[in-house]
Amino acid sequence: MPKIDSNAEPMSTNTESFDDPVTPVKLNKECPFWIFPNCAQYTATMADDPRILEIAILDELPGDLVDKAVTFFRENFPSDSKKQMDPNFFIAKVANSNPNGQGYFTVALYDGEVVGTCTAVRKTLIHKNQVVHAVEIGDTFTSKNFRKSCRFLNLYPGTTSFDEYLNKSIFGRLATETLDRARADGVTYVYGTPNFQAKLSWLGRMNFVLVDGSFTYRINAASIRHEFYKRSKLVHILGRIYSNISHLLSRLVTLKYSMKLISKEDFNFAIDASDFTKNENSIQLVNSESWIKARFINNIDKSYKIIKIESRKDSALCGYLFFLEHKRDDNFKLLILSKDIFYDKTLNKLKIPLVRIAADRFFEYENLSIWIDIRRVSLRYRTFFGFISKPFKVDIVGKSLTENSIELQLKNFYDFQYGDSDLA
Repeated sequence: MPKIDSNAEPMSTNTESFDDPVTPVKLNKECPFWIFPNCAQYTATMADDPRILEIAILDELPGDLVDKAVTFFRENFPSDSKKQMDPNFFIAKVANSNPNGQGYFTVALYDGEVVGTCTAVRKTLIHKNQVVHAVEIGDTFTSKNFRKSCRFLNLYPGTTSFDEYLNKSIFGRLATETLDRARADGVTYVYGTPNFQAKLSWLGRMNFVLVDGSFTYRINAASIRHEFYKRSKLVHILGRIYSNISHLLSRLVTLKYSMKLISKEDFNFAIDASDFTKNENSIQLVNSESWIKARFINNIDKSYKIIKIESRKDSALCGYLFFLEHKRDDNFKLLILSKDIFYDKTLNKLKIPLVRIAADRFFEYENLSIWIDIRRVSLRYRTFFGFISKPFKVDIVGKSLTENSIELQLKNFYDFQYGDSDLA
């Protein structure tokens, strides 16, 4: 059964007014209070009769409220990915099948229905050869109908007024309650990959910082099937010429390797996590066998396609590529490289052409997407292999939960990939 928060102070019986205006304040140099879009509740006054919300903890999955959370997403955020959601979306993130530990799931309730959510997935990082227990926070969604004129039933510990931020903001309260439980379990660091609007809230009210705002980017390659090449006959002809040339270049630089699509049963983790390249000046996910299998082999929410890379010379195992296919309602086919594992370190320099060859050979797609460290690949190099679109920055925000991990806030992530993120 879900647990209703009962540790906070009960509702005050005084008759304090909520009609006093709240003056906007500047939170920090980068993120002034007043630039938050769609967040009028932060500067608006409380309504005379605000709607009363409760907190429910859903760490122990599944449950009836998980089904209500799925319904909440489907009805309030009708994107392709949200419409396809089911309880496995949350179970895969939060349940104890994660070898790093059970995650956290907090929701806001109004009249028994879910009106806001927040999750935190347990992750194990490494920094200077030291293990860091962390969580990736996300799924911080609030119903558009509850972004003002509401407050929580109980005061957050340490606060004295229902007009304070943590007692009237669904986003702030759910995130704070979730991180409180994580901190109590020994988690020392939290990070996330929010969209632009959410990023402002994390950097502002929640005091996160950009930890990797300059280096991790998403790059894309459009296949000849992409609607862009259908604009005119000339565009189609030029696109086909470019596509063929970039494919040929990709084949030439990867001739030493062969690739084949394999089943999950044929996957063999052939290296200990301690043998993976470590960058002592950065934060890196620990790619243990248990994590890789839980994430990409036994994931009950997503089905990854696995490409095995071998040496043509002696058939030695050189690495794996994990792809995720996504088909939108308009039948647009998106292909994403979620993770690569390279046992042959030479492949680190051939990642882009290898991905291009694998995508062209084994999948039908209109757009191919990869997350890369932009410092490692020049525009010329990307263009040679078909990735000519504008790169998009992936903002990673983070925060230390203890004094001992403050220095992590200034570190960048090393080789952070799409499949490492719990981006919804």
